[in-house]
Amino acid sequence: MLISINDVCFIFEILNPDESLPDFVRAAKASKISRIDMGRNMAVKFLEDLKKVDQSGLRNKAHKRLAILLEELEEAVAEMPVGEKHPAMKAFEEELQGKNFSSHAELQEFIASRNADINERPQPDLGNLSASQLQRLFTQGWWQTGGPVKLSSDFSEAEAEAAPFINNMRLVLKSILARSGPKGLKATPTGNLPRSVVSDIAPGLMDPAGYDICEINSGKKVLNEIDLYSLYIQRNIALVANLVKLTNNHWQVTPRGQNFLQPGTAAELLVTLFATTFKSIALDNMDSYPPDDGFHYTIPYSLWRIANLSEGAEYAASELAGIVVHPETLRRGTQPAFKGAPYTLAERIAESRLFRPLSWFNCLEQVKNEKSFEDNYRVTGLAAKIYRTPNFPKP
Repeated sequence: MLISINDVCFIFEILNPDESLPDFVRAAKASKISRIDMGRNMAVKFLEDLKKVDQSGLRNKAHKRLAILLEELEEAVAEMPVGEKHPAMKAFEEELQGKNFSSHAELQEFIASRNADINERPQPDLGNLSASQLQRLFTQGWWQTGGPVKLSSDFSEAEAEAAPFINNMRLVLKSILARSGPKGLKATPTGNLPRSVVSDIAPGLMDPAGYDICEINSGKKVLNEIDLYSLYIQRNIALVANLVKLTNNHWQVTPRGQNFLQPGTAAELLVTLFATTFKSIALDNMDSYPPDDGFHYTIPYSLWRIANLSEGAEYAASELAGIVVHPETLRRGTQPAFKGAPYTLAERIAESRLFRPLSWFNCLEQVKNEKSFEDNYRVTGLAAKIYRTPNFPKP
């Protein structure tokens, strides 16, 4: 069950008004996670406890909110299958068997020692990263000084210029500049790029998935920016990366964007777009699948796994997802992507929000598979040059 972090805070405030929020809730809020995936056991426990709450002292707004939560929890408990305990909980219970603790303090000391050991112990299902290393990936990544990831532009300009994203972005920047007046280039009423720019870009657009190319070759007399998926998404990324800006409904290329049109800047541009895409963009907007904050939060782990794959190795999308997506994300998304689908929701989300964007950067090469419902992806080796974790083990 996906539940908003605000609702979780409300539940704990109702159940334990005199106590501070649990660490995992405060950590989720600090990481700006909007929703968490709640298992059946927790949903049952919350439902049982909330039904015992004395509602006579609640204000009308809190009373209504509690009623809605009770209804949602009842529906979720009824629909969620009774499954096995989480592997971590099963392992903990097995360790407790046969142990006798003389006091609560002794039990707490055992738990603290066990947790400290787990935090530093390599985890085979996590590529032999320890919990502490994994947490550093998630919370520091490449965006904090001293973080474990170093994004490098130490690769050739030719490699960078061959990336579809670089090709498309420079076409966008050049077209806007060429068509700009004193105020810039007038946007459409909805704030998109005008058809004139789309017409400039279409003949040279690179789209590894081929969807935009099919749209361009469909015979349509008019193409809008929104018709070309990769162009629309990449322009939004450029906006967040401060390469372009929209001022008074006019598109302008920023000084930063103009600088990236100069010779010798392609590698730096590629790394800039890479960092923006996988840290600052709401990747949920790339498809119609449900939002998954956990998937976005664990992307630094997935990128580390991809950067350590053998160059030239080729995988079906679902196979690649099984290798590089965090195990908890895979576990949460085991349901079919849609009724009768031969692949899971987690596998489809991974392809849409990670593998296809990586193909824009030439970190993965999308390979059409006419005999399958899904495409293959070939590792190019560029991810290993961009995404470096010098103090981490090899998976």
